[in-house]
Order: sequence, then C-alpha cells, then structure tokens
Amino acid sequence: MPPFLVIDPSGRPRTASGPPTLHAVAHAIRCAAIARIDLDPGSGLAGYVNEHCRRDGSEPNAVGSCLLSCLGSPVQGVYAGPVAVVGWDRTRHDLPDDQRLRGLTEETRRLLECTADQIMAALDGFDSGRPVAWDRAVREHGREVRATYVTQVDR
Repeated sequence: MPPFLVIDPSGRPRTASGPPTLHAVAHAIRCAAIARIDLDPGSGLAGYVNEHCRRDGSEPNAVGSCLLSCLGSPVQGVYAGPVAVVGWDRTRHDLPDDQRLRGLTEETRRLLECTADQIMAALDGFDSGRPVAWDRAVREHGREVRATYVTQVDR
C-alpha cells in the first residue's frame, strides 16, 4: 500500500514508510492521542494531528497548519508537532477510521510536497509562485499559528 506524508514542525515534508494505519500515523506524529482533521470532501484526503499538541510542548507547525487549511480544513487550525496527510475513503461511513485510511498516490504525494514547499517559501517571505494574495494569506495564518502557540504555552 502506498505511504502517507508527514510535515514536521520544521516544515519539511517526509514520506512515512509503510501503509497508513492509525498506529502508523500515531507513531509518525509521535503521539498516541491523535485527532482527524476533515479536509475538502473532494480531495480524498484527511489530516491527523497530535490531540494534545499545545499541552505537551510540541513546536508549532506553521507549514502543516497552513497545508491543512489549503486542503480545505473547515477551520484555520493551529497545530503543533508533526502533521500527517493520508488518503481517506469518504464513501465508507460504515467502516472504522482505520479501515478508511488509504495511501497516497505518487502524484498526490508530489503535489502535497510541492504545496508544502510553496507554503514554506511564502512563510519565509519569498514569492511562492502562487498569487500574491495566497502568499499574504499563508503568512497571516503562519503568524497566527506562532502567536497562538506562544499564548497557549505561556499560560
């Protein structure tokens, strides 16, 4: 089965080895308590994050947070620690989550990596190759991720 993608807090995407199971996703994001982030229904993707990300001292993940927003997360989430993106079967509501996970196609994995690189460029103040408004929105969300994370950890 094809692998899944993990965005580390550094912003660098990496391909997780092995098929996407809930255990493998939890291991890849270094937390047993994971939360699924629903993405655009047409994407065939889902995100997974550390459920306790801000309480356990994980680093903010601006690239991962922005990527999930770009992929249609219903809210502009603020996530810390690694973020995983997996294939997701939206048609089988009768199955448990572990059986709805799918590996990413090579094409989808490359597209996600490219998008993560564009997000990182925008966050670093460079032209991402996308519209200026997209770069501005990414930078704004990245600032929100970092500011919210600091506020939560400092409390």
